[in-house]
Amino acid sequence: AGDSISPNNTELSNKKPFYTQKDITIFIYTPDNQIVTTKIGFIEYDEAHGYFTGTVNLGPDIPSGNYIVKIKVPSYLQKRIPVIQRINNLTQIRFPAQTLVAGDLNNDNVLNILDFNTLMGCYADILQANFCDFEKQDKFDLSGDNRVNILDYNLLLREMFSPNGD
Repeated sequence: AGDSISPNNTELSNKKPFYTQKDITIFIYTPDNQIVTTKIGFIEYDEAHGYFTGTVNLGPDIPSGNYIVKIKVPSYLQKRIPVIQRINNLTQIRFPAQTLVAGDLNNDNVLNILDFNTLMGCYADILQANFCDFEKQDKFDLSGDNRVNILDYNLLLREMFSPNGD
């Protein structure tokens, strides 16, 4: 669910999010890094286990073979699955669990001052920020508590020490 610096801490992270579903994009590359396909799906929060899971249909057009797989969830850095994945056409594969780095609010695959400034544009501990509509608030709510506040600020600062996306 994010918080790569403190993956087992439920007090200061987003392990109990208000939202239960997120978009996910799967990028499939050949071993020499040529894009084969991009597929979009959904992942759902599994409260019993404390993480998101889901199934994305890659379709029948991918030939069986070895591939590099990268995943991207909005507001998180893109992550490469660490090993080459064997994909057999029309069979289900299970990727190993991944910890994503939260905070890529402008989706440039880098955590920096631009993401911090974006978060601060919606930050409000007491009153709702005047220029932060529901769509922005939903996107910038890194902690999953349905508000953009000190929890999101702290999570973004902790994640700033993580490497950039793959």
